[in-house]
Amino acid sequence: CKEVYPDSKIQLCAPTGRASKRLAQLSNCDSRTIHSLLQWNLEDNSFGKNEDDPLDVDFIIVDEFSMVDTHLFAQLLKALPNRCRILLIGDEDQLESVGPGKVLEDLIKSNVIDTVHLKKIFRQSNGSGIVTLAKEIREETTCHYEDGVEFIERTTPKIMDALIDYVKDMDLDSMQILAPMYKGVAGIDEINRQMQVLFNPKSPQKNQMKVGTTIFRENDKVMLLKNLPDDDVYNGDIGTIVEIDTKRNVISVDFTNNVVDFSTDFLYYLKHAWCISVHKSQGNEYQSVFCIVDVNAKNMLEKRLLYTAISRAKKQLYIIGNKQLFETQVKLKQKRVRQTTLREMINLVQK
Repeated sequence: CKEVYPDSKIQLCAPTGRASKRLAQLSNCDSRTIHSLLQWNLEDNSFGKNEDDPLDVDFIIVDEFSMVDTHLFAQLLKALPNRCRILLIGDEDQLESVGPGKVLEDLIKSNVIDTVHLKKIFRQSNGSGIVTLAKEIREETTCHYEDGVEFIERTTPKIMDALIDYVKDMDLDSMQILAPMYKGVAGIDEINRQMQVLFNPKSPQKNQMKVGTTIFRENDKVMLLKNLPDDDVYNGDIGTIVEIDTKRNVISVDFTNNVVDFSTDFLYYLKHAWCISVHKSQGNEYQSVFCIVDVNAKNMLEKRLLYTAISRAKKQLYIIGNKQLFETQVKLKQKRVRQTTLREMINLVQK
């Protein structure tokens, strides 16, 4: 971009803190969250940057745009000067934004916005079975499990045993377990309890603290559930508990770039992260991914969610559970299609 527009002020951004950090690492350029860029005020949910005080940028690049909802994109557009060019990057086959709308899909289907579909895969290597499976899911053809993809067929009561058997000797820093729901014998909460027993058992040498129904222990892998911009950590960031002060009821978490102390109500901003939801994984990538396919989560399993889950893996993908259910649900379109008018309004303006 700098080569084409050498004198332009270029700004990179993304909807989440993790995606923004990843973008900065890959590009070697400054990247911000959209909320930070627009100077969002948490107290009154207002934005400092708007049509009255726009951003001083000539070119803005938004990554992971499928996660951006209607309201946030509207605020971003209001804050851009008329001279600004916009590049939106995203995968319309992934999960839609948590908030309202399906902005990326509507923009593409309007046939008004210049669109380029990238053909070369960078996350996975050429010939990877992960790439092949992702393509098969998108095109709704027969699924194949080869070259880095393994399907481990298990009934729900046997999923946990298989998972433990596979992960027990793996490098924790390079793998991530993904599941669609929190409850149940193969849900996120139970998997995290079993992973704590396996990877970080109780020890006299490690302090621990009970927060609600969860026991946190030094060396636990945890995820942040809220944005804390003052500490430069954001919803979805993963870290390790480095110290628990039981006298002051303080948990200190190392998020790689800094250590943050949590106390009082802020303790509830933490959750174990050996296993996380597919939604929380969006915008991230891992060397190895374990995807749980449990019949009890049938109502949550559909094409977008499963496509998002399997495409998080770079080198190795393990799918554990019911194969018949997986191959049925990857062809299942969304049960509740979002009703939007953005596409129609764009086409109306163009007439």
